[in-house]
Amino acid sequence: MKKKRNKIFTIIIVGLVILGGIVWYLSTLNFEVLNPKGTIALQERNLIYLALLLSLIVVIPVFSLLIIFAYKYRENNPKKVDYKPDWDKNNLLEFSWWFFPAVLIAILGVITWNTSHSLNPFKPIDSKVQPIRVDVISLQWRWLFIYPAYKVATINYLPLPINTPIAFHLTSDAPMNSFWIPQLSGQIYAMPGMSTQLHIMATSDGNYRGLSANISGVGFANMSFVAAVRSSQAFQTIMKNISHSHQTLNYASFLKLAKPSLNSKVQSFSKVNPAIYDQLIMSYMTASHPTIINKNSSNNSIKSGMRM
Repeated sequence: MKKKRNKIFTIIIVGLVILGGIVWYLSTLNFEVLNPKGTIALQERNLIYLALLLSLIVVIPVFSLLIIFAYKYRENNPKKVDYKPDWDKNNLLEFSWWFFPAVLIAILGVITWNTSHSLNPFKPIDSKVQPIRVDVISLQWRWLFIYPAYKVATINYLPLPINTPIAFHLTSDAPMNSFWIPQLSGQIYAMPGMSTQLHIMATSDGNYRGLSANISGVGFANMSFVAAVRSSQAFQTIMKNISHSHQTLNYASFLKLAKPSLNSKVQSFSKVNPAIYDQLIMSYMTASHPTIINKNSSNNSIKSGMRM
């Protein structure tokens, strides 16, 4: 009996060591979501770890028992195994496999409720520093970033100051897309005619990858940008340099810029009309967007042709 217990104990230990090794190895890899550089991304990373650890409370015993049962009740086991048909009436076991998973689900439910509110993308970040608004417009297949306070804009380049709350306002002038900077925040969808928000704050300077997380056509794979987090002074210098750009942007030139293009190079614009974002939203609300007008014109032509 003692030898059997030792074998079972050894199997459990080996399984735990292997599992621990896998978790440790994954932690050494440079996964962006596990290497946060912002306040929101850090909370999301910790939430992932917490959910994983809580899940292991059930996963480890289940898979340990799976290994034990597979070994103990194998067909070629030379030793006889006790047959205990009355285990279905064992109240302690019955209590265990219902109580502990139920407690785990309750704990995860409380955590989900709390983090759904604390990590609400519409919730501003508490800080003594004045937040900076950035309007994000998803195009085919590029990202346009407008800084209303500075009256400048960029394509596929997102300068941000360190330790400063950023208030993103997001929409799309293309198919539905998803905005994501893995090391700074979670992803959030951007849809035509709708405005949503995302609040982040970077805590380390550096260049971080931003991307589209929703397939949106032929240019989807190259629809990425750089989030360049710099000191406040360096950020102000970048804004000043962009303000000297020879390219300007108003709503008319924006409509030309918004046409589908595979050109993903970085561009900058000065003398930007800050109302472009709101005008785009209203164009969908009032059906005055060129795409909607052209679509309605085509439909009317088809209906006229059918009448004839």
